[in-house]
Amino acid sequence: MRESTVQLLQYLTAALLVALLAYHVLQHTPVLSEGYRVSLEYENVVKHYVNERIVLALLLYTALFHGLNGLRAILVELLPGKSGKVATIILIVVGLVAAYYGTLTILEVA
Repeated sequence: MRESTVQLLQYLTAALLVALLAYHVLQHTPVLSEGYRVSLEYENVVKHYVNERIVLALLLYTALFHGLNGLRAILVELLPGKSGKVATIILIVVGLVAAYYGTLTILEVA
């Protein structure tokens, strides 16, 4: 994949993160729910997870890609040649493992 495409994806995930985080935070405000304290009670958190699985999964995958891709960009600049490619492969593995465990968490809460 070309570096310009990867950078475009970085910008798109940043915009998507802003929207998803705004939606997620608004779910815990008195404007859209019963109030902040009530929204953090165990039963309400579980209900929120069950009802918002797609949003939580999108938030997880977007944050993972954006964060790990940003770290990859830094490492590729700092590590010339093949070291940058090795760092990329390691970060892909870390991202896949984190996505797997995050997905299990989202699915098992119900």
